[in-house]
Amino acid sequence: MSKFTAGERVRSDDSPVSGTGTVISWDDPRCLFVAENRTGYTAVAWDDETMTIVADEALSSATEVDWDKEVQGPED
Repeated sequence: MSKFTAGERVRSDDSPVSGTGTVISWDDPRCLFVAENRTGYTAVAWDDETMTIVADEALSSATEVDWDKEVQGPED
């Protein structure tokens, strides 16, 4: 289904401003979506308490993000 596992912290590559979230399993009671035909997609509970389905290629693991570098921006 997804390359991410339930409980993993992720961030959106398409909209980094939206922050980070936690992957939830498709059978989680908070998940309003069904897993049918969702190969390559992940259900995410965002830190702002919204939930969405996001394509795996639009997410990266939040544990891989160097937040100090993100705040400073790229070097010139």
